[in-house]
Amino acid sequence: MIIDTAGPQIRALFTTRRWLVVMLTGLLVAVAVVAGARHWSQLNTVEHVGILLAASLAVTGATTSRNPRRLWLCDASVLVLALTALAAPDGSPRWIPMPNVASYTAFMAIVLTSRRTGFVIAWAGAAFVALIWWRHPTNIIASALELWGGWIVVVQILVTALAAWWAWNTVLDEALASDHDSEQRELSAVHSIAEQERARLWRSTAAQLHESLLNSIRYVLATPAPDRERLAGYVGTTSHAPDAPIVLSLDRLLADVLDDPIAAEIVQVPSARPEAELEPEVFDALRAALIEVAHNSARHGGASQLHVDFETDPSGLLTVHANDNGTGMSGRSRPGIGTEVVLSRSVTAVGGTVQVTNGRDGGTDVTLTMPADGVSPQRWLRTRTYPPFDKGRLLVSASLAGACLVGIVFFLILWPVLELDRTGGSHFWLTVIFGIAGCTIPALVVLRRRQLTLLVGLGLIMVPALVPWFLRTADYGCAQSASVASVINIAGFAVVAIAAWAGLLPGAAGVITWATGTLVVFGNTPVACNQGVQLALSNSLLVIPLALTVTYVGVRTDQRAENRVNTARRREIIEQSRSAAEADLNADLEGAVDDAATTLAAIVAGESITPEVRAQLESADARIRAAIQVDSAKAGTFARVAKRVVDSASAGGISVAVRALGGSDDTRPISAHLEMLVTHAVSATRTRQPVLQVFTDGTSDYLSALVDLDGLKHAGLRAGESRLYGDVTVNVLEEAVDTEADSTEFSLLLSRKIDTLDDVQRTQ
Repeated sequence: MIIDTAGPQIRALFTTRRWLVVMLTGLLVAVAVVAGARHWSQLNTVEHVGILLAASLAVTGATTSRNPRRLWLCDASVLVLALTALAAPDGSPRWIPMPNVASYTAFMAIVLTSRRTGFVIAWAGAAFVALIWWRHPTNIIASALELWGGWIVVVQILVTALAAWWAWNTVLDEALASDHDSEQRELSAVHSIAEQERARLWRSTAAQLHESLLNSIRYVLATPAPDRERLAGYVGTTSHAPDAPIVLSLDRLLADVLDDPIAAEIVQVPSARPEAELEPEVFDALRAALIEVAHNSARHGGASQLHVDFETDPSGLLTVHANDNGTGMSGRSRPGIGTEVVLSRSVTAVGGTVQVTNGRDGGTDVTLTMPADGVSPQRWLRTRTYPPFDKGRLLVSASLAGACLVGIVFFLILWPVLELDRTGGSHFWLTVIFGIAGCTIPALVVLRRRQLTLLVGLGLIMVPALVPWFLRTADYGCAQSASVASVINIAGFAVVAIAAWAGLLPGAAGVITWATGTLVVFGNTPVACNQGVQLALSNSLLVIPLALTVTYVGVRTDQRAENRVNTARRREIIEQSRSAAEADLNADLEGAVDDAATTLAAIVAGESITPEVRAQLESADARIRAAIQVDSAKAGTFARVAKRVVDSASAGGISVAVRALGGSDDTRPISAHLEMLVTHAVSATRTRQPVLQVFTDGTSDYLSALVDLDGLKHAGLRAGESRLYGDVTVNVLEEAVDTEADSTEFSLLLSRKIDTLDDVQRTQ
């Protein structure tokens, strides 16, 4: 996979992988180099070369690890240590921690290879350890390999590797699914932007065409007896809106399919079809799939007829059944690349499924199922989701949990220690009980994949942490050191695995408790054979910085990736909302145009121009002017509010005179109460036609509503008063007295200083 072109979640996961591999290599090679340096004079030339080569490969791999291919140098450095154990002659001192070398080599190879290869490597790693132990080289620190012929450790390495394989592929699949979802959201946002552009273009064209319609309305309203013949000429050229955007229906789909000459010969069009509007990506995929089915039926099955039927369900799922009268699946040649690419990849890319079977009465049946709105599979299948920031924890703790499960066997074979227990066996049984419970807890925590609370984490981590303290009450000899070292090592792994999910305070308490108890046991073990206990202590303590670093890196990289995903989600929502707003604007405009054209056509036909007809024309005029002037992507809040007031008043039968709806692009919201106040004032105005206007002086935005006294009272306002609603000032100004109508006009003036911050700054 090319990381530069990968999605944010994959890049975050690969960054976590890089730190994991580098840390694993650095810790293990450092331990081996230090151990080898202590016995340098006793080592042979092969071991000297092995140490130097392993260190060189580790340093080179770490410094060039930004290149994913160079991470193999890290794995190779650990593999060199394992090969050194095979190549070196007998007689060398023990300095290679063999179980760790085999486990780390397999783990790194698993996260650097494909799913299938990694599964094979998990088994190969265990087999490799068995091969090395079969030769019994003297330069390895055997530790638990000395128990039961080493088979417990071999099985433990296998289970640990399989757990790592499961964890890596789990988080990899989740990252791929998340990135696919983000990609679909980006495509959806791009599609919404394209829809907005088409809608704005349509409305712009409509504005030019409907200028004549508005002039016709003004002509009728201003003329007591309009010339109907002259009006008929206007209506004939302006009563129709420009063609609306094409609706991608099933009828359009079948028409496009039948444009293909092969499909036109055999496809039988159903007489009845459900109503369904398809998203462009679904339309394209379904059209290509049906044409491919027709080609396969004719060329491979020799069919002369292909019956196509459509079904939809309330959830928006579209099912297409296509069955032919050909030879069926058994008589066909092997499907070609068209079937693989079109029927499989293209359909599944839009959330669809494909099923190809032999027909009940012969021929072949093809069933295509997909959501009509083009929702991707991750968004319409019910899947379990997990909280973010757990990928690093899972990668570290899954392998430890696997080792702990097999490590239960070490507690079951601990019986030689029973006779040495100075408490009469009570501490021995506590060791076994706490050890088995402590080895089970990490697996449950890993499978749960949820952060533990403070008290729960503290309680769970103390179960394995107390194991060394129960072992301190026995005096051990060299015969028991391997068994004791094994259970202490497993308990330490359990502590670290739980700590990864328990947080800092429980983790620190558990590690300190376990490490202190281990030091006490170390002091009770003979010096000549305490190397195993020392290795157990160092193993678990070295895993701690690994777990901390990888978890921290995973959290940071996942946080950045999640921020990018959330940005894509916000963008999708914003663009879809804007696209819907554009569609609503166009629908309002088209509805107002149709109403005006219908009324004008009735006047041309001889209908009298009654006050009701005039009110209808005035209402249509206001709606058309508002829809043309308000751009959903660029209009500020005041212009949007003015349009909603016009729509609300028109729905109540109140015609509003709309002047210029300008203003800035300041989209900060205003209170719903204030918008309702303006709506009430306009809707309650009866003695005159209310007038709405929005403008700006470059510093502030203004919304002016000219209303009468009834409208003012209905809004709960008085002449001359001033109110503040958040950052919006409302002033009521007395404009003039209409002596003929015996009424006073009032201007309801809303003003607000323009916000100079851009959209990015507002969202931060």
